[in-house]
Amino acid sequence: MTPLVICDFDGTLVDLHIDVEALRATLRNLFSRAGVECDFRPLLPSLTRVHAELGDEELWRRAWAIIDEEELRACERAELRPGAGEFLQRLAGAPIALFSNNSRRAVERSAQCVGLHLGRFGQIIARTQPGSLKPSAQPILELCARDWGCSIDRIVLLGDHPYDMESARDAAQILSQEGDPRPLVAIGLPQERAGAVALEQAGACFIAADLEEAAALAITPRSPHELSLVYLALNEQASIPGAIAEARRFAQLYLSGYQIVIVDDGSTDGTSQAAEAAGEDVCLVRHLENRGMGAAMRSGYRASSKNYIAHLPADRQVRAQALLPFLERVHPECVVTSRYSAAPAGKQRALLSWIFRLLVEKVGGLTVDFAGTYLFHRRWLERVALHTILSNTFLFSFELLQRFAEAGASFQTVQIHPFPRVDGQSRELALRRIANVAREIVRYRWRQVRGYSALQSR
Repeated sequence: MTPLVICDFDGTLVDLHIDVEALRATLRNLFSRAGVECDFRPLLPSLTRVHAELGDEELWRRAWAIIDEEELRACERAELRPGAGEFLQRLAGAPIALFSNNSRRAVERSAQCVGLHLGRFGQIIARTQPGSLKPSAQPILELCARDWGCSIDRIVLLGDHPYDMESARDAAQILSQEGDPRPLVAIGLPQERAGAVALEQAGACFIAADLEEAAALAITPRSPHELSLVYLALNEQASIPGAIAEARRFAQLYLSGYQIVIVDDGSTDGTSQAAEAAGEDVCLVRHLENRGMGAAMRSGYRASSKNYIAHLPADRQVRAQALLPFLERVHPECVVTSRYSAAPAGKQRALLSWIFRLLVEKVGGLTVDFAGTYLFHRRWLERVALHTILSNTFLFSFELLQRFAEAGASFQTVQIHPFPRVDGQSRELALRRIANVAREIVRYRWRQVRGYSALQSR
């Protein structure tokens, strides 16, 4: 598998630290003298709109000269983005191109300042005259049509701005209309968490937490394995369409076969209707009333048809792409679990998570730990007799993993990146849920003690 990787420049590989507020002020002053009042928010769309209204070519050229000057000043304070060097090393052997909205002079000067070797890029597309290059599908289509000396079977565009995603989305539509079978994967790399929503709305296929995850999304080949993705949903009408679309994109790119299972655990909104409308490749399991996470997982696992199984939350705080590092470790005798690279939300949740895990270990006697998800071969459900796992809360996973370990499974652990919830509200901190988990820990321990006592009395 050889991908063509098209990278944005500023904000993706290099940070120019352009003083955007100073630039806006200078442009406001320039156009104010011409009798035009504009706050230039957002900057480039506002500039394009004002030019269309005025049609003043001289003012247009002066405005872009101001932008070019600010870019060149910024080159002296430019920095290589964290992980950029390692990103390019991971892509060794794959053709890479630059598609930048910066001027060619700014790209060359800033690359020299940060020690980025531009010879690594097979082609560089950057501004050489006034006007924005983005959003536009044409530069991407030109790069796709070029002979790179190898067979390209995946096209990847990586950028930090909605214009990058719009360019990729439009190019993908044109390639599809022309009968080009190669997928065009738009990967958003937001500067801050709030930017992820704008990138997705503009057409991002995936949101990468960092350049390391972006590289994995770009170069990971299709796995020979098939996977059932089990989504646990409770009142997730707003998020379930995005979760399903994301799962489908992931599966079609990285799996040889897949099944999407949605378990609606007694939702009172339109979760089930949204899942049913998502497509024929979705298997919906409905609970008429809320039974708890463990009960939902049991139902989802029973409905799974593929050899390997993993569960994900329908709120998208753990996304399908998190399974990428699992795929290279897949083995029938191995259970792959995850840990978070960082706490997914606030200090209160982190404290409660620590207390819960302490209770699981010290009171429940369960020594297997994870955070996020886990992937396993379905044979383990038969070996441990799924129906004998009685927990109906979050404790279910710990009990199941403990039984896998006792049955002889080997374990590997990967690190994954959590995402903040975009739609709805988290229910993890609800007092009722916390109390239910605590009671189940005590019940589990009591069952274990009774079982041990019964053995001793024989």
